[in-house]
Amino acid sequence: MITQIKGKKRALLFPAQSDKFALFLTGFPKYPAANNFIDFLVSQNYNVLCPLYSGTFDSFGDFSIASCIQDVKDWHDFINQGEYFFGPRKPQQTIKPSEIIFCSQSFGSYVMDLALRKYDFGKIKKAIFLSPLNKPHLHQNKDSLNTAKTTYDLIERNYPFSYRFKNKEAFFNEINGKKNNPLSAKKIQSAQISALMLVGENDEVTPKEMAIGQVKDYKQSILKVINGGHASAIDFKEATKIINEFLTA
Repeated sequence: MITQIKGKKRALLFPAQSDKFALFLTGFPKYPAANNFIDFLVSQNYNVLCPLYSGTFDSFGDFSIASCIQDVKDWHDFINQGEYFFGPRKPQQTIKPSEIIFCSQSFGSYVMDLALRKYDFGKIKKAIFLSPLNKPHLHQNKDSLNTAKTTYDLIERNYPFSYRFKNKEAFFNEINGKKNNPLSAKKIQSAQISALMLVGENDEVTPKEMAIGQVKDYKQSILKVINGGHASAIDFKEATKIINEFLTA
């Protein structure tokens, strides 16, 4: 794991011996350390770049949905630029990507979906949504409000300085479905993109109805409801088998 710098923003690079890259958007709240899915992508020869969202941890700025969407654009451009730092004793290296995929988990899937509606990422052909949070305004209920309240309390207790919100109330009103993001009504800009939605049958945080509703927005999409729960609680063996088939198709 090697920290990458773009202006005052930070991202973590998990390197592989190839010129293929995956931009991986993590859940919330979470420090984007290694996890089983990142390790899997590296094992498939993808260099994995995980942004530290603006306004979180060591990344400068304010934390908001809008700044997270901008982070996707900025770090996608960073990958295309291809200038990487591999340590103080090594010169900066240039790696021009032969392939870039998007991969996301939970809250990261919400950000990635909105970014794909705002920007045309050109050569991006494949996007993976793990336990996607999608259009929460269409799925607001008692459970979603309780989940948002639990997350709010977790932030207050465990991450008082790690998330520097631009507007905390507006942020939580959006992810719990009280407020709609106007971008959610726009079409996906990268028309050629193929999307894989993976969700656990017993996911209570981002229920399968969210993934089912997301499928119709992508011209080329695959939905798989598999065993398990939310994010890391999904059936990892089954999930990685499906991801591997998707990436090699």
